[in-house]
Amino acid sequence: MEEFNSVQVRDEAVMQVKADPGKTAVDVGAGEGFITEGLLNAGCNVIAVDSSSEMVSLLKQRFGHLREVRVVQSPDHEIKLDDEIADYVFAHLRLSVSPDPAAFICGIKRILKPGGKLAVTDLLFHKHADVTEKYGFRNNGFNLPDLYEWFVLAGVKNISIETAGSVQLEGGIKLDMFLAYGEK
Repeated sequence: MEEFNSVQVRDEAVMQVKADPGKTAVDVGAGEGFITEGLLNAGCNVIAVDSSSEMVSLLKQRFGHLREVRVVQSPDHEIKLDDEIADYVFAHLRLSVSPDPAAFICGIKRILKPGGKLAVTDLLFHKHADVTEKYGFRNNGFNLPDLYEWFVLAGVKNISIETAGSVQLEGGIKLDMFLAYGEK
């Protein structure tokens, strides 16, 4: 799904958390490592998590030689990492495939250290059901009030949710993305 990988959105997310070199960041649903790459560029140690054995193999090929990267296979809905392990947690396009986005946000908050920062990037609500079907998404993006409510219910503080660029797909379809930020 690299057509949804916006360098602008990724860099805004990394800047929003003010990622410090040497800190630990978790990339949930790492896929091919697009967010992992941005976190490495910021000097973070990265735990790249994906549920797919194919993606885990690819992540190990791309980053396995780096001591700053640990690759973990785990489902999104039950991340197999210790509580409070990360300074930062990033999730790109994970809400779109989650059966329960509110529970997903609670789950990723669990792995944040106290004071840790969370950055979620995904699609804003759109009316392109064909895109949702083609990419196996469970919904047509998200509206900002729902996102805010889910963050509040998860106990996330200092919440900021804003539009963060867009992606251009085949057929001239333009989809807007959001960056949701908060702290534990």
